[in-house]
Amino acid sequence: MMMFWMVVLLVIGVGAENHNEETHNVLCSLLKVSENEWTKVKTRESSDPLKRALHQTIFGYGSRAEAVEKLKSTLPESYKGMESGYSSRNFFCGQPRQESGYHNINQDRWAGHSAPHDMVCLCTVGHRGWPLNETDVSSIGKLCGKTKDDLGASTNEGWSDIKDGQGGEKQITATWFNVTSDCLHGSSRAGGLKQALNDFTNKLVQKWHNVYKDMYRLGVGNVSEYGACRGTPAMGVCTNYYPNNTDTQTWWQDLEQAIQEDEKIQAQQQRDEEERRKQQGEVEKQDTSKTENLENLKSATTITSHTQQKNHDSNLTDTTRKFNMKSGTPIILPSSWFFIAIWFV
Repeated sequence: MMMFWMVVLLVIGVGAENHNEETHNVLCSLLKVSENEWTKVKTRESSDPLKRALHQTIFGYGSRAEAVEKLKSTLPESYKGMESGYSSRNFFCGQPRQESGYHNINQDRWAGHSAPHDMVCLCTVGHRGWPLNETDVSSIGKLCGKTKDDLGASTNEGWSDIKDGQGGEKQITATWFNVTSDCLHGSSRAGGLKQALNDFTNKLVQKWHNVYKDMYRLGVGNVSEYGACRGTPAMGVCTNYYPNNTDTQTWWQDLEQAIQEDEKIQAQQQRDEEERRKQQGEVEKQDTSKTENLENLKSATTITSHTQQKNHDSNLTDTTRKFNMKSGTPIILPSSWFFIAIWFV
């Protein structure tokens, strides 16, 4: 009996797969580093490129929120009411953003809206709980490091384009609090923000489209003429980016540009600081030289004054001595005369 259970455990361990493991890891790492950097730059001017890009990365385009703690603990309004509203996964994760929306439906979120949203696309189970709905127990693995129970798919429900694009709120909520929120705890790493972003972009799969040109997919999925990342076995659990599309805003593309701009700004500030210190050093050097010259002048003046006084006293003594020698009468009376004068009085 013991041998039987060992064999079963081995089979389960070999067959189980952690879907989107690597892509989740690089996105999560980037989000953590972004949150850590946000705490450093959020007091900068609103026009600062890195501050603006990090805000978009964490909170999304058009958001005025700045509290990460609230973001971690609150499901965004865009994901609420999906059981009765339009919630097509392709609309949220696979289609390019359209400024006017699709068929008069406002597109609040799209692939590239923010890192947390892309995490929802990457780590929420799809149609009937796919890819965690295998009937073979040995094949049921994890998605983004979480089990089907963690992701609200214990009854094999999920988020897709099925049911006329309705449903998925339960699974999205589970993903938000069990996956996305965990990645909003800031941390630093070797190489910093630039390296974290580079690791992320290296996981993007580039595709060519006749209309949209370069497209980039994150996660396991497929792309057709009509969409991508629908949450089905054929289209996948993923997010598809259209950075060349006129209306589409893509957080990682803007972050990449902002990092380059910030490097230039920091380099210029460093040059300005070095120049300021150089000028300050020259001023201090001049002040020191002036002080030394003034001290030398004072010292020379004091020596000259003492010399002149000494010469004056010497001349006066010499003059008095010569006068006494000529007149035979001392200018200063002897002290005995003074006592005689007092006695007569």
